[in-house]
Amino acid sequence: MRTAKITIIFFLFLAGGLGLHGQIQATGNEAARPGMKTAAMNAQGTVVEISGALIRIERRIKESSEIMEFECGAPPAGLTVGDTVKIVYTEEKGKLLAVRIVRVAKESRRTEKQ
Repeated sequence: MRTAKITIIFFLFLAGGLGLHGQIQATGNEAARPGMKTAAMNAQGTVVEISGALIRIERRIKESSEIMEFECGAPPAGLTVGDTVKIVYTEEKGKLLAVRIVRVAKESRRTEKQ
């Protein structure tokens, strides 16, 4: 009698778990999960072009470089071509949207002799 109860309880948990599995499948679509936040990423580089609400930077990684293009809500104020900037951005529908743009002070690369 005891093994029959344990067997029935086991099958109830098993059936409940299988039914729940179909409801929690990951879709990979962020629009289907509105409660989730999008990840903010960082990029640092030199401003190559500023036009309207668009900014392009050249980012150097080791021996290679790449051009990244970001959309801003408004034209970035106080930036000129050649400035080094750090951009916090998100990606939506294949476009890179700048959340925050900060000018980075150029560091002096002089080494002092002791």
